[in-house]
Amino acid sequence: MIIAITLIICLIIQPILGEYISFFNQYEEILIVLLLVGSFYKTIICRKKIYLTKNEIRLLIILIIFLLIGIISAKLSRVQSIDKVILSGILTIKAFICYFLCKICFNFKRIKKQTLNRFYKLINIITLIYFIVLMINIPFKFLKTYGQRMGINTVAMGFTHPAQLDFFLISISIIFLFLTLVLNKDKKVLFMNVIMSFILILFTGRSKAIVFFIAFYLLIFLVFKRGKITVNQILFISPIGFYFAYDRLISEFFSKTGPRGILLRTANKLSKDYFPLGVGFGGFGSHISRKYYSDIYYRYGLSSIYGFSNLNPKYITDSQWATILGECGILGMLTYIIILLVLTICFWNTSNEIIYKLTISGLWIYGIISSISDTIFMGYRGVAIICITIFMSSILKSSDKLSDEKFGRE
Repeated sequence: MIIAITLIICLIIQPILGEYISFFNQYEEILIVLLLVGSFYKTIICRKKIYLTKNEIRLLIILIIFLLIGIISAKLSRVQSIDKVILSGILTIKAFICYFLCKICFNFKRIKKQTLNRFYKLINIITLIYFIVLMINIPFKFLKTYGQRMGINTVAMGFTHPAQLDFFLISISIIFLFLTLVLNKDKKVLFMNVIMSFILILFTGRSKAIVFFIAFYLLIFLVFKRGKITVNQILFISPIGFYFAYDRLISEFFSKTGPRGILLRTANKLSKDYFPLGVGFGGFGSHISRKYYSDIYYRYGLSSIYGFSNLNPKYITDSQWATILGECGILGMLTYIIILLVLTICFWNTSNEIIYKLTISGLWIYGIISSISDTIFMGYRGVAIICITIFMSSILKSSDKLSDEKFGRE
């Protein structure tokens, strides 16, 4: 339990740790190796049986199909060598590989209530410290700013980008919500934590995070009050998301000069020219296509555009769906959508209670929303989403193993 919590904390603050210790720049890959070793130990050495649900078996099959699509298409297009193709394919689905590894490793034999209480207090203290630093920064302006959004000077507060800060804040906020529920803590403390987190997220200036946070906690507090979610409640919340996201969506996807617009239009051309499989893993929009500069960027005129050249390729990995569509074509994109749907069902079915369904699925849903204009599932954040979600679902399923006393009012 303590090891799992430590691994998760290191994962969500990976960018901060990576600034001081280079080892942590590849921490999510190292974590996958550690989970592989742990899974091997539990299944081979300890002879622990692995039980997969029907949906998990379907997920495994669909993942294999998706990998084959990306490898076969790369073999046909010959854009990258086979070793780079396989590496790129693994990096593309590494978060989903973590699903199965975490299911094996996060099967707790014993859950100490004292450990969960300490984790609960730690998250609350961290949120409070960040909030106090932000309040002091407003008049004194000692934190580095990342430009203005919505009239606010955005900050990253130790992270290398505001998007990493909002992911960190949403992650610890949802974990805090979960611990409040399973430990039956005072909801007034939760309310104060949510207010502090929301103000902090406002100063990241990320519209996706703001929209999600408002909508998610409105649903949570409506469930607290009414015990269920209705269609009317969802219709009531929807305009809030549209209001905050409209301008951002227009600028991201319909701008002829915006990086994501360029990536999506090029991916659409690739999906037609290499129908129906795309150019294959490592060919377009991925880390490998940037590290080992793909010939596709020359062929389609991106090499002469700022941010897409061989010497300055900083925008190449800015759009997850452009990568999926360009590398795996229409067939691969449909397969990827099915993967996301099956995982959503797996997470949603963790509990029969609506409040736990929302809480455990919350970070995953945020990831899906963010993936529209971000490569969230292809980096450390995708791995973190899976690890945190499996961590919470494993605790809920193993609540009868809680030592000292069962989950209940203190």
